Amino acid sequence: MEIKHTTTTLSPKAKLPHSITLQSRSKAILAGVENVLGASEEIVNLVTSEGTLSIFGKSLKIQKFNIEDGALVLDGIIDSIKYAAVKTPILKRLFK
Repeated sequence: MEIKHTTTTLSPKAKLPHSITLQSRSKAILAGVENVLGASEEIVNLVTSEGTLSIFGKSLKIQKFNIEDGALVLDGIIDSIKYAAVKTPILKRLFK
């Protein structure tokens, strides 16, 4: 089974298109990865063009990461994928 998630919205900063391809919960192929915040066998935290992303599982290992084109390949047993909530700046909330 293969699950794909793709987002191609571009902003004035010309963000990289972000996508995730998950293959049988054992391999994730990501595009639009800007930075790796941290990685262990249980969690990988990434900054993508669509926000902060956490991947949870077991025996996780980054096989490839190319910062120039934003490509990342991750192997292991993937249990869940979660995006961090985007917070609206307080001034924007106050002056709606």
